[in-house]
Amino acid sequence: MDADPNTVTAISRRLRLPSGHGFPSHSHTTWSFGLAWTGSARLRSRGSWHTVRPAVATVLHPDEVHGGVTASGGAEYTAMSVAANLVAEIVGHTATPTFDDVLQSPVPVRRLAEALQGRSITGADEPAGSDREERRELALNALVRIFAGARLGRAAAPGRTLAVAVRRVLDAQYTQQISVRSMAEHFDVAIGSLIRSFRGHTGLTPYAYVVSRRIDLARRLLAADVPPADVARRAGFYDQAHLNRHFARLVGVSPAVYRRA
Repeated sequence: MDADPNTVTAISRRLRLPSGHGFPSHSHTTWSFGLAWTGSARLRSRGSWHTVRPAVATVLHPDEVHGGVTASGGAEYTAMSVAANLVAEIVGHTATPTFDDVLQSPVPVRRLAEALQGRSITGADEPAGSDREERRELALNALVRIFAGARLGRAAAPGRTLAVAVRRVLDAQYTQQISVRSMAEHFDVAIGSLIRSFRGHTGLTPYAYVVSRRIDLARRLLAADVPPADVARRAGFYDQAHLNRHFARLVGVSPAVYRRA
């Protein structure tokens, strides 16, 4: 039986990315950690370009918009995503951890990669003494080390703005057909005003945000061993070709390759 993708709290995949692959601007709802083993890439985030190479690790906050391109020769790297609620359990639900630099020491991130072993962990209780239980505990210890280097601030209450209201709708309906025109009519604003407000708040257009959310769900489904054809339907894509096109653009490999990694 497939695992429930809603219980997946951390995913790790070691991927081989092609030379010169460009990643469009996107974001994730999770914390994202990257560890290059060979090759290099250029990562754009926070208005600057950063060089990703084996001597450093990357840390991206939830909803942090980023893009980039692999260098000539491509790159092999481990991509890890960790649910925000798991990190909240580690640092406290009233704290907001912040990393001042996208590039961080690779040592604690490498420990996380070793703990996850290219697989996923869930929030469900694991059998005592099992391999999954051990991996989860090692992963938690690695995350404690990673977030020991973060600044902790008080969590801010979300503002009551148009962008926040639009995001609430998109978060609830991103696997369904999305119409910016319908949302603008619902909130009684011009389409341009809605898009500008949302992009100013999130860094993405509403559609780019929806695609990012769908890809995040697709990754969880694939980590739960759901076949790519079913993933397309459940994640809100028109068909498997539609999923394949967006997945390859944002992740760098096809859903089938990601599932086997």
